[in-house]
Amino acid sequence: MALFWKYARSVLISEQRLVPNSPKGVLKDAVACSYLLEEEYPAAIQMYDDRNRCSHCDQQEIIPSILVRLPAHLAVMQEVFGRLPPAGQDELRSFSES
Repeated sequence: MALFWKYARSVLISEQRLVPNSPKGVLKDAVACSYLLEEEYPAAIQMYDDRNRCSHCDQQEIIPSILVRLPAHLAVMQEVFGRLPPAGQDELRSFSES
């Protein structure tokens, strides 16, 4: 998830948009630019929330529910990556600096 939103952020930066530093803000901007569709936004937020829940490994009971959603998370990322322009040198440079 971290690479997903950071790459989207680097693309938005390369388009000289004002981009927030938070994942949820980047996802909202990606919707505004039609990289992320309105109907995909809830799934993208769920993906972000699941990522945060995974960082608390002491909550073992949530792992099965997250594992079930991984294929849907992958599908959203693949769709969005298909809409994002390929990385140029500027995007790769800003991505590596973030």
